Amino acid sequence: MVGFVGFFAFYTIRANPTNPTTGTAGTGYDAEMITRLMNSRTPLRMLLTGLLAAFAACSGGGGSNGGSDGGSVGVTPPPPPPVTSTGEFRDEIVYQLLTDRFHNGDASNDSGSLDRRGDALDLTNPVGWHGGDFAGIRRKIEEGYFRSMGFTAIWISPVVLQVPPPGNGGGVNAGKPFVGFHGYWADRFDQIEPHFGDLAALKALGATADAAGIKLVVDVVVNHTGPGSILNTQNPAWFRIGNQCGADDVTMCLAGLPDFRQEAPGVTDFLLGTIRYLRDNVPSIDGLRMDTMKHVGDPFWTQFFAPGSPGDARALWTVGEVFDGSVARIAHYLDVVGSPSVFDFPLKFAIVDSIARGARTSRIAEVFAQDSQYEDPTLLAVFIDNHDVWRFASEAEAAGVPASEADQRLDVALTLIYAARGIPVVYYGTEIAMRGRGDSYALPIGESSREDMDFAALSNSRFDERLKSLAATRLRYPALRRGAQRTLHSPGSSCQPPASALDPAADFGDRLYVRGSFDSWANPPPASQRLVNLGGRRYEAAVAIAAGAHQFKVAAADWSPEFSNPDQVTVIGAPITLGSAPGAATNSRVSITAAGCYAFALDATSTTSPVLTVTSRASGAAEPDVLAIARTMAGERSVVVVVNNERTAVDLGSLADGGVDVQGLLPDGAVTDVTGVGVTLQVGASRLAGTVPALTAVVLAAP
Repeated sequence: MVGFVGFFAFYTIRANPTNPTTGTAGTGYDAEMITRLMNSRTPLRMLLTGLLAAFAACSGGGGSNGGSDGGSVGVTPPPPPPVTSTGEFRDEIVYQLLTDRFHNGDASNDSGSLDRRGDALDLTNPVGWHGGDFAGIRRKIEEGYFRSMGFTAIWISPVVLQVPPPGNGGGVNAGKPFVGFHGYWADRFDQIEPHFGDLAALKALGATADAAGIKLVVDVVVNHTGPGSILNTQNPAWFRIGNQCGADDVTMCLAGLPDFRQEAPGVTDFLLGTIRYLRDNVPSIDGLRMDTMKHVGDPFWTQFFAPGSPGDARALWTVGEVFDGSVARIAHYLDVVGSPSVFDFPLKFAIVDSIARGARTSRIAEVFAQDSQYEDPTLLAVFIDNHDVWRFASEAEAAGVPASEADQRLDVALTLIYAARGIPVVYYGTEIAMRGRGDSYALPIGESSREDMDFAALSNSRFDERLKSLAATRLRYPALRRGAQRTLHSPGSSCQPPASALDPAADFGDRLYVRGSFDSWANPPPASQRLVNLGGRRYEAAVAIAAGAHQFKVAAADWSPEFSNPDQVTVIGAPITLGSAPGAATNSRVSITAAGCYAFALDATSTTSPVLTVTSRASGAAEPDVLAIARTMAGERSVVVVVNNERTAVDLGSLADGGVDVQGLLPDGAVTDVTGVGVTLQVGASRLAGTVPALTAVVLAAP
């Protein structure tokens, strides 16, 4: 995704490029017969890819000038089975990287080849070029870097030619050229960005990945170009800009960027052609990460995923970025639009809220409870951070926890995404627990989520070994890759409002919810936070809340307010009066000293001065924050995952039912974590008991 909050500040600065290159990029190995054979994915294709990999290693094939630093390094792992390209990725574990920030394997391309402002390598500029390239990624494949941690696929950033810098960074980066190092500001689609290498270098990367049994996923963008791209000049009718931009997801101009009109004549054919061009020239591509999917209309995707189209799901995996917290929205793109996979942003938000920020894991259970909206939730891509958002450990530290605890919480989150339904995607630098606060636009070196990978830090990190162990566990138990999932226990199961059969929208024409910072203003709001109609214009919701200061308001699912919340601190047990005029933007505040279940009681008998009272419900306050899920698959061993999200050890026997019900999942007796955590629990009378250490996730399997 674009993800540059400061882009508006410099969007209009950049003049149109002069003397644009108009020729079509060469195809490197340009024999038509070789191209056809490479596209066929036959055994002969595998022989050819191996030959290309060998040729690239011998010639040092890196950037446009070859380079002497792109050869084989270290011991080559034994040859794995041939890679076949299909729309099936459930057996894969994906490593995401930003090409420019990962590894410099060819110094000859450090300044590109077009001699534009900002093209020179500048490691002191957080928004400049830092030298990472295809040759660097290829070198790490040859070293066995990815395989050593269990990764079977690599997702690289967009590869096409980027526009010259449209302006400068902000804040501490004012005056520094902001370049397209990230890859999301395309100038033209038929040329490779020279800072990354050339088409031959990209082919060599793909051939090396094939030889190592690693699938290659390339990020692509069909929603927009970079500002002032040559396409904007050549085909102005293809784009929405300025006051032509709309307010909805499809017609808005994301971050002010020129927005493709896919409905205009020729645009869809052109965009499909760009994907076909990439696949024809780099047949080793096994998947696409499709940027900004929800900002492109469904008719385009219908053509893109159609049989015989470049995105035909029978031959190619595509994972769509739908930056949205709505399960229904994600399900639409997975099951209706037909994307082979979609990133599970609802789960990502819930994991960050619960495990990084300290909210209850009922947030996670709430997302899992909606899995029935998917035809197959195991197809989702699950993750905890990426290049557009804060890194997970930084989220935890921002919530006030020390660095050591942030690392513990990162371990728990990683264990969960490897063990829960879906395809794990891990952002580069996680193996060294990198920190980062999102976009680098206005941040100094070392503080964004787009920093240079520090391989030297591996010697002081345990996370590379942890990722290796989690990958081995996922490989060992097929139920973790393809099995069904159900929730065995979640906190707050006793945190429920009184039962009522009355219409919850009876008095207001819409269902109302308690919405707040305690669940990151989840959209849509969790069903458990709906105000239940008790009759007589009295309503109540029950909300599990972590300790800390929170903001909240009473509003409908579409955010339309029924009341105005006063900007004041709510005292537990003391009523506050809500305003009768809807539309006020203020939120009320509440300070929670002990995490637990809290009742929000609304007395609206007065239509002009409704009253809201927040009280503690002791039954929920004492319940430990423990989440347990099961993965099951016919003919395979069942797996149980238990997450203790408390800062103290929890005796599972203290749960309401005397333990976690694992009937039919685990036999009676001792059962030990299979990922190397070193925790042994006990099963008796089909109840899982024993002590789970603080901030720990354990994975248990039947022997």
